[in-house]
Amino acid sequence: MEPDKNGANYWQHDDAPDTNLAPEPLEEAPEPVAEPAEEALTEPDEPEAPVGETVNWDAREHIVHQKGGLWFVVFILVVAALLALAIFLAKSVTFVILIVVSVAALIVYIKRPPREIHYSLNSKGLHIGETLYDFNQFKAFGVLKEDEYFSIVLIPKKHFSPVTTVYFPENQGEAIVDMFGAYLPMQEVKLDAIDRLIRKLRI
Repeated sequence: MEPDKNGANYWQHDDAPDTNLAPEPLEEAPEPVAEPAEEALTEPDEPEAPVGETVNWDAREHIVHQKGGLWFVVFILVVAALLALAIFLAKSVTFVILIVVSVAALIVYIKRPPREIHYSLNSKGLHIGETLYDFNQFKAFGVLKEDEYFSIVLIPKKHFSPVTTVYFPENQGEAIVDMFGAYLPMQEVKLDAIDRLIRKLRI
């Protein structure tokens, strides 16, 4: 292709930029502003046990049930039936002695008024009178309501060990349950056959 009389190719225009000129300095891009790093989301720590707090209360060691004349009639009939079974069917003197001793102990227990016990609950454990029960002795606890009475039932770790029942006044129930809940898991308490029988007999 022949250049035109001005010595330029046809696709070049007169207003084409002069490539011989020095390039203009580029404006520096503004440095990016560092955005504040998002705080890592962390789950709240579990509430710590209320170390140093103490809950004190007084309560009876067991509930006193009112027993009418019908209760004593039924009681005598049951004892007589057991003695007849021991004498005529089992023909066991040992069984007869066991029934007599058990009935005597039950009568003494019924007639004896319940003691008023002082309870103290803190980070060391449960004080029942002068005896300390460490939380490590129990695997869980539950709350029972019998008539208008409330109680804490402590479930032992050792098999075949009896549960520990602690009665408490209703107006202090929230503080007592919260304190136990800080050290032991709470679970539903189900009475065994013997406990249900005792409650039905109102012993």
